[in-house]
Amino acid sequence: MMRAAMLSILAAAATWQANAQPLGRVFYSPAQRAQLAANRLAVAGAAESTAATLASVKLSGVVRGSGGTWFAWVDGHLVSDGASLAGYRLRVGEAGVQLSGNGRELFLRPGEQIDLVSGERAPLIAIRTGSSP
Repeated sequence: MMRAAMLSILAAAATWQANAQPLGRVFYSPAQRAQLAANRLAVAGAAESTAATLASVKLSGVVRGSGGTWFAWVDGHLVSDGASLAGYRLRVGEAGVQLSGNGRELFLRPGEQIDLVSGERAPLIAIRTGSSP
């Protein structure tokens, strides 16, 4: 009895496997991946062209990708470690972004804004003095 049940299960599995349809592509096709990469490059190119005229930059945050590469959000644009911005080379790390270039070294923590001309920083937390509203 047990042997007959096993044989019928094997026969059903063989029939099902013969009729199975391939899954097809589960993720993006090569053309779709190429289009996504082109879109990323276009966004990065736009960020670099507008960066040449920047007087100040704000670091909104940093994140480490699954591959170990660090990324930062600078003025609303995602930039990777080693990118260049207004004549500065960016080194992104856990604590923030180091800007090297133009004869200066600057460091930004998430939430900070810095004037690239004077080097003056806007505080992480703005403290107002005077009466409450």
